[in-house]
Amino acid sequence: MIEKNKLNIWPEPRELKFGTGTLSLQNPHLSLQSQSEKPAINAELEKIFNLFLGESPRFSRSENGVETVVVDMKSIANHGIDAETVLEPEGYILDIQNDKIILSGNDPQGLFYAFQTLMQLLEQAEEELPEVTIRDWPAKRLRGAHMFLPSRQNIGFMLDFIYFLARYKYNTLFIEVGAAMEFERHPEINSAWQKLAKEAMVYTSEMDPDPESCDPDRWEVKVMPKGPYAMMCSRKGYLKDSIHPGNGMGDVLTKDEVKLILSACAERHIEVVPEVQSLSHVYYLCMAHPDIAERAEDPWPDTYCPSNPKSYELLFDVMDEVIEVFNPKMIHIGHDEIYSMGLCPKCEKIPLWQLMANDVNKIYDYLAAANIKVAMWGDKLIPPDKLAKNRERTDSIKDYAYPYVSKAVDLIPKDILIIDWYWGYAGNTEAYFNEKGFQHIYGNFNAQNKYMKTAWKDRAFESNNIGGETSSWCEVSFLAFSYNGHLTNFLRDSNNYWFGEYREPEEIRTNFTELMTREYQRLNTSGNTRNFSECEITTLDISNAATNLPPELENKILLDPPNDLEVILNDKGFLSKALFISKRNPKGVTIPVNAKIKGFKILHASITDGIYHRPTSHSFHRGPAELLKYIVNYANGFSEKFASIYRQDTGLLHNTGPIDDCCHSIPVVAGKKHAFYLQTWISENEKNIVESITILPGADAGEMLIPAIGLSL
Repeated sequence: MIEKNKLNIWPEPRELKFGTGTLSLQNPHLSLQSQSEKPAINAELEKIFNLFLGESPRFSRSENGVETVVVDMKSIANHGIDAETVLEPEGYILDIQNDKIILSGNDPQGLFYAFQTLMQLLEQAEEELPEVTIRDWPAKRLRGAHMFLPSRQNIGFMLDFIYFLARYKYNTLFIEVGAAMEFERHPEINSAWQKLAKEAMVYTSEMDPDPESCDPDRWEVKVMPKGPYAMMCSRKGYLKDSIHPGNGMGDVLTKDEVKLILSACAERHIEVVPEVQSLSHVYYLCMAHPDIAERAEDPWPDTYCPSNPKSYELLFDVMDEVIEVFNPKMIHIGHDEIYSMGLCPKCEKIPLWQLMANDVNKIYDYLAAANIKVAMWGDKLIPPDKLAKNRERTDSIKDYAYPYVSKAVDLIPKDILIIDWYWGYAGNTEAYFNEKGFQHIYGNFNAQNKYMKTAWKDRAFESNNIGGETSSWCEVSFLAFSYNGHLTNFLRDSNNYWFGEYREPEEIRTNFTELMTREYQRLNTSGNTRNFSECEITTLDISNAATNLPPELENKILLDPPNDLEVILNDKGFLSKALFISKRNPKGVTIPVNAKIKGFKILHASITDGIYHRPTSHSFHRGPAELLKYIVNYANGFSEKFASIYRQDTGLLHNTGPIDDCCHSIPVVAGKKHAFYLQTWISENEKNIVESITILPGADAGEMLIPAIGLSL
């Protein structure tokens, strides 16, 4: 049975009331039935049954097994449930009794979320569940994610990630469309975008038509970067917004492929809001139609001319095709990071803020005629004085506030939803948008941001804030999401959106690690299962090569190793010795094995902080960071090699928060400030004797710590 104090429900439910008994799960089936008279609830139950039948053997129409009843919220008291009715939208009651499970949703969404909670409990249970009544409802109305469209090969991962979002009670997905979906009316837009994305991925300053004009100083980099980031720094004196070649990764999805994604969202109560970038970030329009560009001399124009009627003819053609496919209630029109305005002869005499307002209003009116609401980024609507306390943007407020178009905020409709991603750079943006009469959500939200974690309640609940969205500014793939820490961010932020409270990292550290391990197993669609193989292991003796921990780590690391691995502890119970691998000793160490083995399980972590590889526009040109190299030496002279890659197989030792995303390894909590990562390697020559294993520093190694190695015999 799950112990009451170890129930791991995420996001946290509002109210739990425990009984004294238990519910036996010896029969693995749940017999579903409805006693609701609401057609919507019954339809939801049928949909849930169809969704989960293929994903879990526990759900069955069999008359045997645990009776699972769905009832109306109004009649829930008639079924022996001593709980106050939940009135809030999307709320539910889950009541586990000693002989049955009763679920009640305030609406179809609430019933769906009740099942998500039940599924989490069943995943943790072995033979019994405790009697418990859960009353639950969301703190925020809009609980969102922001993603690109995937490449064709990663459609499967995106579908799996949509299921991930639903499990943790997200209800909105903003999808940047760009030119990553086919446009039948304008195929030239797709072709031009593919060409630009390909060029951006390999761009260097030497490829610029005027190399001397490249401006690395704008971004305070010592060496001109490669890839999309370098293209953004081209043309000295011209600020450019980011290019986003990660959107589709050069692929253009068919409309049917996009509809597959939309269908998965609809089945799981996730509203999709397409982002059709307008005014700024419109490389996808301007590269195909340079005649609408605000800067005619730029080989990579990012802004269209708001005084050119052709800009809107093209934009509205694109929007019409997006509307046909997405059938949205709302469209996100972009408008962030606008830098090129008032430069062309048609615009230069018009006030910049008027150009901005005219553009927003023109698009708003077009969408309003189709009964579609509007969302937009809010950064350009905030005047510079509101950002005066900014300490993050070291390249100056000037770059990010210019051009000064914030007066447009008083000239646009008040029912536009503002997506405020400057909340992390100023502490008063909520008050500003409240004063201006707008509802808003946090964009690019991160619950761990230092400007939010101690002020969440004050900022988020005394304003017109209706929620937030967590963003992923990289390609949609398992590896990219892990490298960039997005899996952790999405999971952690869901608690703020649903439960409504910020949790300190040490409060959730152990339970969160358990959840992340489970999600890695679900989301790893690469076919690489080597790191999750389960096998009996015996600890390899590393004592002869182990050294004392560095002084700064003495009596600091409390480690309870998994899978019966043994570590070397001192008399106080702290880790005292381990293998220490450093680039200062390129010869590494060799450990005798002398046995036939199926594989290794290696517990390791990087002492060196600041290892960097995140596949975004800043670093597409960089390869994965190799921290360790392993050579398996066989007695017959044969050898096999494998590596430990940062954020694939290993992560940072010094980790005080939810454990670092490492997609192919199992995270292991080591007290409040440290973490290790358990990597598994499976031999392809298990019939041959392994003489030894040699461990060398990788090409990107700093200092690595290995407290234990296990053998699968």
